[in-house]
Amino acid sequence: MKIQIEKVSGTNEQIDALYSLLLQRIYTISHQKIPAFDDHKHFVLNHPYVDWFILRNAEKPAGSFYIKYDNSIGLNLVDQAPSYLTTIIEYIRTKLKPQSAVPSEVPPYFYINIPHSNIELQKMFEEAKLSPIQISYRL
Repeated sequence: MKIQIEKVSGTNEQIDALYSLLLQRIYTISHQKIPAFDDHKHFVLNHPYVDWFILRNAEKPAGSFYIKYDNSIGLNLVDQAPSYLTTIIEYIRTKLKPQSAVPSEVPPYFYINIPHSNIELQKMFEEAKLSPIQISYRL
């Protein structure tokens, strides 16, 4: 199957796809409850990201990822297939450039935040030879 990456532009189909992905999310960092669809739509149309992408497998949404201004990457994969992660990493490495570094605020590299409870994704990152740099705790 062909894996594609599509930049989010805010079409109705993308808004629906992203909401469907949100409803299927198992692991979470930022969401404690699912927003109402209208709130979700407003968020997509006014998102605070440098870039946001939908990962598709045979036209079906399989996940999404976004790049923030601090060079962090948010990742949501419905099916945590290694081929999806490899495709995303390769896309980021070859097509995107980190924001300029700002000491103590923005590192000169991209980094990915994943939920601590997502052991399967952690193993995939280790197999991809990506090194952990920190563990964060909520107060």
